[in-house]
Amino acid sequence: EPLFRSESAREWVKHEAMSQNSIQAGGTFRHSLWLKIVNVVTPILAEMIAFVDVDSNLGLLQAIAVGASDWIGDLWLKFFASPQVTPLHYDDFLSPTEQEPRLRVLV
Repeated sequence: EPLFRSESAREWVKHEAMSQNSIQAGGTFRHSLWLKIVNVVTPILAEMIAFVDVDSNLGLLQAIAVGASDWIGDLWLKFFASPQVTPLHYDDFLSPTEQEPRLRVLV
């Protein structure tokens, strides 16, 4: 039975970590919960990095690390901290058919 967004985090944790597939894969409650979190967070983080790195934007941070001007990095971080520049929402990372986090990053 699918979970709805209104369920509390505690119920989600219990449901996901205690599912038969999770217990078989993880062996313990803690490890199965860790696997579920990794499986949800990893594709979202990868998609966020892909979004930010369009036109090699992450190269600016690398340039700062090797001694370029700090103002470039500050400006870059301010841009991507702005909701107007990065209008990313959780729903943007969901599969349109399954309404669950995508397992593959769309680039």
